[in-house]
Amino acid sequence: MTDDTNQPTSKNLEQSFKNLRTFIKDQHESLEKSHLRAIQHKTFTCAAECTSNYNLPHRQTSNCLEKCFDPFKKAEHLIKDSTEHIDIEINKCMDNCKIDADFFAKEKGLNFDDKGDAEKIRRKFYQCGMSCPRQVIPLISNAFYVIKQELDARQ
Repeated sequence: MTDDTNQPTSKNLEQSFKNLRTFIKDQHESLEKSHLRAIQHKTFTCAAECTSNYNLPHRQTSNCLEKCFDPFKKAEHLIKDSTEHIDIEINKCMDNCKIDADFFAKEKGLNFDDKGDAEKIRRKFYQCGMSCPRQVIPLISNAFYVIKQELDARQ
């Protein structure tokens, strides 16, 4: 198997997803610097104030702490929901690639047990699979934009 773009390989597919993970990591780091760190700081500063008065009843301190952590929990939930949605979209794309590869095999009369045919089917799958990260990048960009807008609106 060659590694050029005319012959998609598992290595090409892995690289596409590695690039996607890097993109997501960069987006998340940007979100952390621009929004999450400030939310964390406010959360823990608030919590410190709640626990600074040793004369407050336990229930009152607990309620205060709950209010402090609520914005942070909501931000985490927002990120989790977006991440799950992105994962679903990637999985749908890869499932469609499997279906496309199976259809391709049937349409061309290819046999999975034949080494040459199996290679053609794999290449078809890899070629399709390599497009999945590119397809979800706009979704990811939009998701992080929406998260930032939502967090800005809550402050």
